[in-house]
Amino acid sequence: MTHRRTAAARRRASLLAACALALALAACGSEEGSGDGADTTAPPAPTVVPTVSAPTTSTTTAASATTAPPITFVLPATTVPPEWTGAPVDSPAPVTAPPTTTAPLPTRPLVAVNDSGDAVLFAADGPTVLLDGEDPDDVVEEGPVVLVDSVVVTDDRSVSLVSTCCEPSPGTLFRTAPPAPTPLDGADTAFGHGLDLSLDGSRIAYVAVDAVVVSDLAFEGETFLSAPSQDTYPDAVMWSSANRLIVLDSSASGTTLRAVDIDAAGVMTWTVSSQISTVPADREATMMLAGRAGGIVFVADVGSNVVHAFDATSLAAVPSSDVTLASPPMSVWLEDGEVRWIDGSRTLHVGDATMPGSYLWVR
Repeated sequence: MTHRRTAAARRRASLLAACALALALAACGSEEGSGDGADTTAPPAPTVVPTVSAPTTSTTTAASATTAPPITFVLPATTVPPEWTGAPVDSPAPVTAPPTTTAPLPTRPLVAVNDSGDAVLFAADGPTVLLDGEDPDDVVEEGPVVLVDSVVVTDDRSVSLVSTCCEPSPGTLFRTAPPAPTPLDGADTAFGHGLDLSLDGSRIAYVAVDAVVVSDLAFEGETFLSAPSQDTYPDAVMWSSANRLIVLDSSASGTTLRAVDIDAAGVMTWTVSSQISTVPADREATMMLAGRAGGIVFVADVGSNVVHAFDATSLAAVPSSDVTLASPPMSVWLEDGEVRWIDGSRTLHVGDATMPGSYLWVR
């Protein structure tokens, strides 16, 4: 009996414990499925409901939300080029050619003999042929040699005079009217060579065999002055003033500078002289008259780059007025403060400028 009670008591205790456990489980399920203010009455039978977390939408209003640092994508820059306004920055600067300079046309006519042997007058549009001469490079060793050796043009460029020299004749003077390339129809010619125009442009002086001649531009009113001795021969002549000529003559004893004075009646007289070289003159002259300036006359030597100065009155040397060129000249003329000369490569220099073409003689 005691044993049964004890067993019954054990069964009751077990039953009570099972009921207590069931109630506890029911109470836990009710709390998990209800929100704030929900009914606290347990359901008739305890039901276990699995909990599924629904997807959530992130908000910025929840205080407890943690914001992940943003991810930054480094994209290649999309650059729109500016409007093109010139050469690219890395392009080399354009090369600008130096400006070409042309020698200004001088007031005094610029005349020359080009390397084809033609007498030319320079104009604004280039050289104009005054006389078509023979090409000196085509001259044969034997036979007559007739080449243009001097050119003069009046300041108004209305009259030009050209001379040729000299074998077998003493030379010939031609009168033309620029830009005519041939002598004037019906114009007289004269014998002689080595022309020079007077300072006022009204007369010419030239050489004829063994004499010095002065005439007007039409070769009229000629006045002759024979050489001072039988063994001297005038090579060249130029005006130093309205009443004085300077003559360069050569002989077996050398080269001499001589003065010729002209009186009011036109009579010419030999006056002072000065021997400037003792080198015997040969068939080809090596010295030449080279210009005038303020009481000075110049003489050049084809073998030297120094143009020597002489007093126009006494014919004494004036070394302080010598002019030194860059190289020995083929031809040179100094006047009105300007130097015109031709170097050994036949380049014509006028002051600091050079003229296009090749030349043999200049005035």
